[in-house]
Amino acid sequence: MNALLLAVALAQPPHLKQIEVERKYWNAPASRGGGAIESGKSTVDPSTRIFHLGWNYEWGHGNHNRCDAVMKIERAGDDVKVTMTADWDTQGFANGREYFISAGSSFDRPQCAPNGTCHATVESTMKASDVKGSVVFGEDGGSIELRFVYDP
Repeated sequence: MNALLLAVALAQPPHLKQIEVERKYWNAPASRGGGAIESGKSTVDPSTRIFHLGWNYEWGHGNHNRCDAVMKIERAGDDVKVTMTADWDTQGFANGREYFISAGSSFDRPQCAPNGTCHATVESTMKASDVKGSVVFGEDGGSIELRFVYDP
């Protein structure tokens, strides 16, 4: 009987306690601008399925560099389906810059005008131990990484 109870207990999936989120930005001012999510680590409820990344740089005279990226996840056992979207809004750039978005091994380099708006979406399924995404505009960019924490 004890062996049966042990087998049942071991067969139970682990309980997700929380999700740790880490955002990083590079080649950017110290602040991402009003309404942007700053870099660093945070902990969220395990039911959270939408995560934001982005910046809002105002250069004056109506010139700006904005990016709003959203990572949506669907968990299925040890796999996580990720849909990553990015919306860029730029004004005041004389030359085109590279636009890039990734989720796991999936990526896109949309061809966008140097000034105006641009949108891209990528989807990927990855292991829960390696959930990552990133967005780039020229030399500015950011990344997001999720870590699933289970009860012992």
